[in-house]
Amino acid sequence: NAIALGNQGRYAEAARELEHATALQPNSADLQRLLGLTEYNADRTGDAIVAWKRAEAISADPATQRLLKKAERELEVEEKSRRKESRHFTLRYQGDRNSADLQQQLVDTLEQQFADLSRQLGYEPGENIIVILYTQKEFTDITEAPSWAGALNDGKLRIPMGGINGMNSELQRVLKHELTHSFVNSLAAGRCPTWLNEGLAQAMEPRSSSQYAPQLAQLFQQKKEIPLGILEHSFTRFSALQAEVAYAESLSAVDYLRDRYGLGEIVRMMRNIGSGEPVEEALKRSTGQDYDGFQQRIGEYLQASGKW
Repeated sequence: NAIALGNQGRYAEAARELEHATALQPNSADLQRLLGLTEYNADRTGDAIVAWKRAEAISADPATQRLLKKAERELEVEEKSRRKESRHFTLRYQGDRNSADLQQQLVDTLEQQFADLSRQLGYEPGENIIVILYTQKEFTDITEAPSWAGALNDGKLRIPMGGINGMNSELQRVLKHELTHSFVNSLAAGRCPTWLNEGLAQAMEPRSSSQYAPQLAQLFQQKKEIPLGILEHSFTRFSALQAEVAYAESLSAVDYLRDRYGLGEIVRMMRNIGSGEPVEEALKRSTGQDYDGFQQRIGEYLQASGKW
């Protein structure tokens, strides 16, 4: 039940269930790890650290150690931060770095984008979305993201501000991209393949694959594209050049799906994936194509786009 609640984004309720379970089984390292993760997602970093330390005391685990170190670094920043609440967001910022005017601009922009995504996708995530503003150094230290990453959504929107004093078009695009991930992760219960997640996030910015069509069409023609099966998993392991190709392919796949089948079908596909259907089966249910056929159609779509 706690896992189901967590998949729906109802982290506070899931944490209550797990607190009860750990009281009954205090020596279960797995339950303590799960409680830590749920507390962390519920924006209770201090409580997450306590649970993960308990888990480590019972049974050491490298993945939990990494999460613990990340949470401890994050708590250091949190303790210096202030909070601003809006209808759908909790904004964390450091007052001496981010003016009241910029804070309000960020919250207003995010609320407008939330309304737009809700309208387009016909869906709203349940819990408030946490947005944390960082310096570039804090962002790199806490997230350990690759150098090419402009922001990150790991359940919380992590935005490096890097001297930005007011809203601009690039920041708007970054916010819309990262916010789309929150909608997708909620819709697909955290199971969405990365190519679909990143493709939709770019499409919603909005961004179009037509700019990549001539070069990508050639890659697909020569069968040198990155297979979508590989792009189901995180892009953070890629070099900057590989990531560029991966993002362009993902956007092309989503543009093709949206043009051919409509956004409603993409949402249905994400819901099917969220209910446990394997990605390629969900794709086949929506399009009648497996990955090989789908990649061939994307190549044809790019060739046609590149001729305009």
